[in-house]
Amino acid sequence: MTATPHSVRVSVLHWKRPVECCATVAALRAQGVAMDLTVVDNHSSPAHVAHLRGQLPTDVELLELDENVGWGAAHNRVARRWLSEEDTPYLLVSAHDALPEPGCVKKLVDAMAAHPRWGMACPDYGTAELPSFSTLRGARLRSAEARAPGTHEEVDFCHGTLALFRRDCLSDIGLYDESYFAYGDETEIGVRARRRGWAVGLVWGATVVNPGSWSGDAVIGYLWTRNSLRLAKTFGGSAAVAGRLGVVLAATLRETLRGAPAGSLSSPAARMRAIADYLRGYAGGPPPSVVALNRPRAAGR
Repeated sequence: MTATPHSVRVSVLHWKRPVECCATVAALRAQGVAMDLTVVDNHSSPAHVAHLRGQLPTDVELLELDENVGWGAAHNRVARRWLSEEDTPYLLVSAHDALPEPGCVKKLVDAMAAHPRWGMACPDYGTAELPSFSTLRGARLRSAEARAPGTHEEVDFCHGTLALFRRDCLSDIGLYDESYFAYGDETEIGVRARRRGWAVGLVWGATVVNPGSWSGDAVIGYLWTRNSLRLAKTFGGSAAVAGRLGVVLAATLRETLRGAPAGSLSSPAARMRAIADYLRGYAGGPPPSVVALNRPRAAGR
């Protein structure tokens, strides 16, 4: 395949939401950017997969996985092939429910072209927030003054569910760390890139909307807690993880005293299991005991 300045390989991760996924594919194809698009199904039901097969455009590839491998590992299936077999300059990764507004992807590509040091870039999510990371506080979105559309700003990592990667960056630093499974892998790859000399950018006015998420509150709380400890260890060592562990334990005690529901994002049971799993070296998907706590939610990835 011959690359053009705005040629993009796209990886959309799908799990159990074919209607939303088809809407995302339609929004991406309407961006006015030349792209080759793959939908990676993370082991949904046969009915969900059949819906995708029947509704996706014929030129969109459907890659079916035989197990749910998480966010990073699923996108890595497309990224490895892209790096080895294709020569397009950019890889766009997306969740199945990300709806980029008109021109969003073009603005990201143009920003990457304008900033050769940017290894990755993300849109804004319609709120005045900046992705920020510290080993003590973890990954968070901090409030900021709204910037004018078209403003390009360097941040700590690409937050959310849509990000554009430069080929040279991923060739240099590697792909997602698959042991995170989800919620934390996007932070890790951004911080890793910055430590290798690349920058991470946010493009104001390139906007994406995410209507929902079906991971479940307890699972998200578990993954964020466990992976925040892994991030602290990776980027700060033993002292940093000890500090982060103290913050997590204090927060868990506070949520216990106030009676946070077991199925909530602040679930003490899920957090304590996350701490235990981190300490015993477990990495991967959430255990069945945490999945059983779940209370579905309607925001985020």
